[in-house]
Amino acid sequence: MPERVHFSTKQTAMNRENRLSTRFFRWLRRWRHRCGYGVHSPFAFSLISGVIYESAPYYAYAALRKGVRARTPYGAAYDVGSGMLEKDLRLLFRLANFCHPHRIVVQGGAGMVEAYLRAAGLRRQEGGDEVVLVYADAPAMAQADELTDGSMLIVRNIHRDAEALDCWKCLAERADVTLTFDLGRFGLAIRNDKLNKQGYIVDFF
Repeated sequence: MPERVHFSTKQTAMNRENRLSTRFFRWLRRWRHRCGYGVHSPFAFSLISGVIYESAPYYAYAALRKGVRARTPYGAAYDVGSGMLEKDLRLLFRLANFCHPHRIVVQGGAGMVEAYLRAAGLRRQEGGDEVVLVYADAPAMAQADELTDGSMLIVRNIHRDAEALDCWKCLAERADVTLTFDLGRFGLAIRNDKLNKQGYIVDFF
């Protein structure tokens, strides 16, 4: 039987992010940002529609799910070690698969986070700049060197509090960050030397 996890009255910030009510009201506030609406960049639209919103099953989902056995009070699969919903872990896998990095750096990740990121596989070194995927469990942990072209920084809990949001905004303003995507529970910072600097808000439930 799957383990059912009940949130205590002293919930951590990461668990509050998983509350159905929190996710629902954030989704309502961001309704006009759904499905890539108003996004004109083909690269950004492809990432939003084909990666962030992708609902088709990937080859690694079944094997990875064996490590995500708990359930939230409303029945969603949940990883106790990271405090993360299965749907969010699957997003990490898809982002790693999209980025296809030479190297993955995990800062503060626990539970199944690293397993989902590394399940996408690494790119062989073929010359040129090293593409790096950096995952940080909070904005304050995001200690990334200058991003190379094609590299991605995934930051969790960017809206946890005012300090976290300020830290995320500082990351977004870095000269080596071209595109940012505010998903609510996550922030994505990408360097793409072919594009102009742009920030997007995405309605990710």
